[in-house]
Amino acid sequence: MDTSNLPLLPTHITTLLTSHPTINTIITMAGIQSSLSFTTPSTTTPSSIATEVTTNLTAPMIIAHLTIPHLLSLPGPSTFILVSSGLAFLPVPLYPVYCPTKAGIHSFAVALRAQLGDTRCRVVELAPPYVDTALDAKHREKVMELQGGEEKAMKPMGLEKYLDTAMEGLREEGNVEVTTGFSEMEAGVWRGAFGPVMERLGVKG
Repeated sequence: MDTSNLPLLPTHITTLLTSHPTINTIITMAGIQSSLSFTTPSTTTPSSIATEVTTNLTAPMIIAHLTIPHLLSLPGPSTFILVSSGLAFLPVPLYPVYCPTKAGIHSFAVALRAQLGDTRCRVVELAPPYVDTALDAKHREKVMELQGGEEKAMKPMGLEKYLDTAMEGLREEGNVEVTTGFSEMEAGVWRGAFGPVMERLGVKG
């Protein structure tokens, strides 16, 4: 499913839910991470920027719009999982589009969780730290250079280790933000700063 093709999403989701009417867990995981500079226009294009925003932020919102009614109609509990990033809490200049989209996913997860607070649909945010995947393959060497070389650069968490940690977090009852390592620290800082404000506003996200 090409989630960047927004007009086709309703058809794809209808087909999915018709074929699997008892599905009770939806995970939105597609993502694009581009390293670019707005001081050097040749590093990107308007189309590339739009595709990154659409894939990372707009599509998950539309998928939620299309699937939440199904999840709420089920006789038992259900789960909607959004994948953000540790970079949702840290605007790194190398990723001036990716970071804001992931910050948007975090904000959306909090808002959606608050809206569904009195239902049996659980909203979970996966916020991975830096994990060894192909997401940053095109610019990993550049990032290491900016950190002083491979020896000084932040090392990614192994994929298998992260998957084990994430699955453990997903199995933990009542856990709404699955974080680890650097992303756990960042999410904790965010909750510490904004949690009291949300509580005063009556937001239980």
